[in-house]
Amino acid sequence: MNVSELNQMLEAAITERVRTMVRGISSRKIQCIRGDDHAKTMTDHLSSVMENKGINIKSVIITHVKLPNDVAHSL
Repeated sequence: MNVSELNQMLEAAITERVRTMVRGISSRKIQCIRGDDHAKTMTDHLSSVMENKGINIKSVIITHVKLPNDVAHSL
């Protein structure tokens, strides 16, 4: 497996995990995914997905949450 394929796999795993996380959170509380609790959950998930590829995910930082304009304006 080359670097490009690993990058695609990691990007897919991140996208899947973000979608799963936000489905369980109301739009009013979505800004709260920044921080340690959700980052730890994502770190654990990505570590389990990538460990069989020899990649160790040590940490994840969720720095920004951007909502679609129609959702953001309705809050």
